[in-house]
Amino acid sequence: MHFVPEDTDNYETVTDIQVQVTVAGEEPVLKGDLDGDGEVSIIDVMQACKILARKNMGDKPGADEIARGDLNGDRDVSIEDIMAICKILASQA
Repeated sequence: MHFVPEDTDNYETVTDIQVQVTVAGEEPVLKGDLDGDGEVSIIDVMQACKILARKNMGDKPGADEIARGDLNGDRDVSIEDIMAICKILASQA
């Protein structure tokens, strides 16, 4: 089958779908679980604070730290992410 530009089909329907991609050989990460122990705890808040302190000294977060610590989706670890981790902890109480 091939496409001919003169062939026209007018489709009016648009469908949004959500897709979850898992890369073979990689474990999915739990957002907020910076120490990788499988749960979000006060230790993770402390880890995020350390990342932020290092970042303020010019040391960029690593890819794994961003994958686990970027809760707001801006591809960085920031005070907003620390607050989001605190909200997770508060919801567990």
